[in-house]
Amino acid sequence: MNLSKTIYFSLFLCISLSGVGEAFAQTLNNYLETAAENNPALKSKYQQYLAALERVPQSGALPDPSLSFGYFISPVETRVGPQRSRFSLQQMLPWFGTLDARKGAATQEAKVRFEEFMQAKNELYFTIKASYYQLFDIREEMKLTEENIKVLESYERLATQKYENALSTMVDILRVQMQIRKEQNQLLILAETMKAQRSTFNTLLNRSPLTEVQVPAFLDDTLVLEDIDKISDAIIARHPSLSVLKEEANLLNEQERLAQLSGKPNLGVGLDYVIVGNRSDMEMPDNGKDVIMPMVSLSLPLFNRQKYKAMRKEILVKQEANQLTVASRENELINTLNKVLQDYQIARNNIQLYEAQMESTQQAISILNSAYESTSERFKDILQFQLEHLSYSIMLNKALTESRIAKAKLDELTAVEITMNDAVDE
Repeated sequence: MNLSKTIYFSLFLCISLSGVGEAFAQTLNNYLETAAENNPALKSKYQQYLAALERVPQSGALPDPSLSFGYFISPVETRVGPQRSRFSLQQMLPWFGTLDARKGAATQEAKVRFEEFMQAKNELYFTIKASYYQLFDIREEMKLTEENIKVLESYERLATQKYENALSTMVDILRVQMQIRKEQNQLLILAETMKAQRSTFNTLLNRSPLTEVQVPAFLDDTLVLEDIDKISDAIIARHPSLSVLKEEANLLNEQERLAQLSGKPNLGVGLDYVIVGNRSDMEMPDNGKDVIMPMVSLSLPLFNRQKYKAMRKEILVKQEANQLTVASRENELINTLNKVLQDYQIARNNIQLYEAQMESTQQAISILNSAYESTSERFKDILQFQLEHLSYSIMLNKALTESRIAKAKLDELTAVEITMNDAVDE
């Protein structure tokens, strides 16, 4: 694996399940369960799996027997009487093992459909978690903006007092009022963004777009050490997209077996029943006795050898393509893991930077506030540092969201939720 352990620290975001974090986890898990039950795309995948299951008994069934009737317009005279009519019943039987091969292929196809369902479920869980974290991000930015407006309003009152006491100019008041209006407009934009994001989230759960979404007051982030090699092994072993390809490989094996048997002859067993009339010109043993004749037939696939040979070759080519697709998909997943680790580490570095910058801007604001109380200068600098403090607060919140989404992506790569759900179901 081309991942340098000296660059990445193998640190991943883990949501604490205590206190408010416990309520959060329960709420998010409930949303995941609701989506699993109601999401139309996911339900469609599951119905396709159920439909594939219904094809299994169909594939293992014998073809319908054929019954035919014939009437002799001119009766065929025989020693025991004229033949009047004939009934024929025949049942064709595929070559030995063909029905089992068909049933095995149908069963394997159902397994493919099931793994596709699990893949869709895994992707849906990640999308819901990412959307949930974005809702939290927007809500936190709204809180930060509201707090900043309150601080700016306090500066407005202070600037007004100093202006009334002839200690400052009207410019200070106008400057802070302009910034307040700007922040109030940003708050309206965030409210509309929240509505759109809430609608997106509810759509994933197949609910009304206006349904309220419960978001926790805060998320407690803790760091957990992870071994990168173990994560890679877990991805290769459990990721649903690879499971789909593995089941498709098994399906191709069943189809190869079936193709080999398709070139074999079919057996037919039947029974002919001929109704014979009585001879009126003489009396004799078995006069007018009906005829019962067992029948055995064999189909001869003489003219389809090229067809069956091409079928087998097609499957061999598909098997090779499947192996190459598996190798390519594994490389893609490892590359995605590297990208997730990179995004996470960048987010953690930014978190440290923004926390330090917030501390410095807060110190600068305190110093400038003390100076402004005694003089009319530096008010513009106070506003500038206040806006920088808000900006760093918002960027810190976004960096935390990015680290949470990176952890959610890691869960999607290792199929954590669906693996845990399968263990519970068993």
